[in-house]
Amino acid sequence: TPIPSSSDSATVATATVASTSFSTQVGGSGGGTTGVTGQPEVPAIGEFEQQQHLEQAKSAACAENVDNMAEQRRNQGKRLRYGEIVQLRHQFTGKYIHVNTNQTSQCDKNNML
Repeated sequence: TPIPSSSDSATVATATVASTSFSTQVGGSGGGTTGVTGQPEVPAIGEFEQQQHLEQAKSAACAENVDNMAEQRRNQGKRLRYGEIVQLRHQFTGKYIHVNTNQTSQCDKNNML
Protein backbone atom coordinates (compact mmCIF):
# COMPACT_ATOMS: atom_id res chain seq x y z
CA THR A 1 0.00 0.00 0.00
CA PRO A 2 1.63 3.27 -1.07
CA ILE A 3 2.02 5.98 1.56
CA PRO A 4 0.62 9.41 0.62
CA SER A 5 3.48 11.89 0.60
CA SER A 6 2.13 15.04 -1.00
CA SER A 7 0.14 17.66 0.88
CA ASP A 8 -1.36 19.17 -2.29
CA SER A 9 -2.89 15.92 -3.58
CA ALA A 10 -5.85 14.32 -1.85
CA THR A 11 -5.77 10.81 -0.48
CA VAL A 12 -7.98 8.39 -2.39
CA ALA A 13 -9.94 5.84 -0.39
CA THR A 14 -11.38 2.88 -2.28
CA ALA A 15 -14.37 0.92 -1.01
CA THR A 16 -16.50 -1.92 -2.31
CA VAL A 17 -20.23 -1.89 -1.61
CA ALA A 18 -22.55 -4.61 -2.98
CA SER A 19 -19.90 -5.61 -5.55
CA THR A 20 -19.79 -2.02 -6.88
CA SER A 21 -16.45 -0.30 -6.53
CA PHE A 22 -16.19 3.47 -6.14
CA SER A 23 -13.60 5.97 -4.95
CA THR A 24 -13.99 9.12 -2.90
CA GLN A 25 -11.67 12.02 -2.24
CA VAL A 26 -10.67 12.51 1.40
CA GLY A 27 -9.31 15.95 2.27
CA GLY A 28 -7.52 18.21 -0.18
CA SER A 29 -9.12 20.39 -2.79
CA GLY A 30 -10.29 19.82 -6.33
CA GLY A 31 -11.32 16.55 -7.94
CA GLY A 32 -13.94 14.30 -6.43
CA THR A 33 -16.80 15.92 -8.30
CA THR A 34 -20.10 14.15 -8.06
CA GLY A 35 -22.46 13.23 -10.86
CA VAL A 36 -26.16 14.05 -11.17
CA THR A 37 -27.07 11.27 -8.72
CA GLY A 38 -24.82 12.67 -5.99
CA GLN A 39 -22.58 9.58 -6.09
CA PRO A 40 -18.80 10.00 -6.48
CA GLU A 41 -17.53 9.60 -10.01
CA VAL A 42 -15.68 6.34 -10.68
CA PRO A 43 -12.12 6.98 -11.92
CA ALA A 44 -10.84 4.91 -14.82
CA ILE A 45 -8.87 1.80 -13.87
CA GLY A 46 -5.78 3.22 -15.59
CA GLU A 47 -6.07 6.32 -13.43
CA PHE A 48 -5.79 4.26 -10.23
CA GLU A 49 -2.80 2.32 -11.58
CA GLN A 50 -1.20 5.58 -12.68
CA GLN A 51 -1.66 7.03 -9.19
CA GLN A 52 -0.09 3.91 -7.63
CA HIS A 53 2.86 4.23 -10.02
CA LEU A 54 3.22 7.91 -9.09
CA GLU A 55 3.22 7.10 -5.38
CA GLN A 56 5.86 4.38 -5.93
CA ALA A 57 8.00 6.83 -7.91
CA LYS A 58 7.70 9.44 -5.13
CA SER A 59 8.68 6.83 -2.56
CA ALA A 60 11.69 5.74 -4.65
CA ALA A 61 12.76 9.37 -5.14
CA CYS A 62 12.56 9.99 -1.39
CA ALA A 63 14.66 6.89 -0.67
CA GLU A 64 17.22 7.96 -3.28
CA ASN A 65 17.47 11.42 -1.70
CA VAL A 66 18.14 9.82 1.70
CA ASP A 67 20.84 7.62 0.13
CA ASN A 68 22.42 10.62 -1.63
CA MET A 69 22.60 12.60 1.61
CA ALA A 70 24.12 9.62 3.45
CA GLU A 71 26.73 9.26 0.69
CA GLN A 72 27.54 12.99 0.91
CA ARG A 73 28.03 12.78 4.70
CA ARG A 74 30.16 9.62 4.37
CA ASN A 75 32.51 11.17 1.80
CA GLN A 76 32.69 14.67 3.28
CA GLY A 77 36.27 15.67 4.05
CA LYS A 78 37.85 12.67 2.30
CA ARG A 79 40.42 13.09 -0.46
CA LEU A 80 39.26 12.32 -3.97
CA ARG A 81 41.17 9.52 -5.69
CA TYR A 82 41.46 8.73 -9.38
CA GLY A 83 38.64 6.46 -10.61
CA GLU A 84 36.38 7.16 -7.66
CA ILE A 85 32.70 7.80 -8.32
CA VAL A 86 31.57 11.28 -7.30
CA GLN A 87 28.18 12.94 -6.96
CA LEU A 88 27.82 16.53 -8.08
CA ARG A 89 25.09 18.53 -6.34
CA HIS A 90 23.84 21.91 -7.51
CA GLN A 91 24.28 24.21 -4.52
CA PHE A 92 21.17 26.38 -4.98
CA THR A 93 18.61 23.73 -6.00
CA GLY A 94 20.10 20.79 -4.10
CA LYS A 95 19.63 18.50 -7.12
CA TYR A 96 22.19 15.91 -8.18
CA ILE A 97 23.67 15.56 -11.68
CA HIS A 98 22.98 12.26 -13.41
CA VAL A 99 25.32 10.96 -16.10
CA ASN A 100 24.42 8.18 -18.52
CA THR A 101 27.34 7.03 -20.68
CA ASN A 102 25.06 4.96 -22.92
CA GLN A 103 22.93 7.88 -24.13
CA THR A 104 23.80 11.17 -25.83
CA SER A 105 22.56 14.52 -24.60
CA GLN A 106 19.06 15.51 -25.67
CA CYS A 107 19.75 19.24 -25.20
CA ASP A 108 23.33 19.77 -26.37
CA LYS A 109 23.79 18.83 -30.04
CA ASN A 110 27.62 18.96 -29.69
CA ASN A 111 27.66 15.85 -27.48
CA MET A 112 27.05 13.47 -30.38
CA LEU A 113 29.17 10.32 -30.68
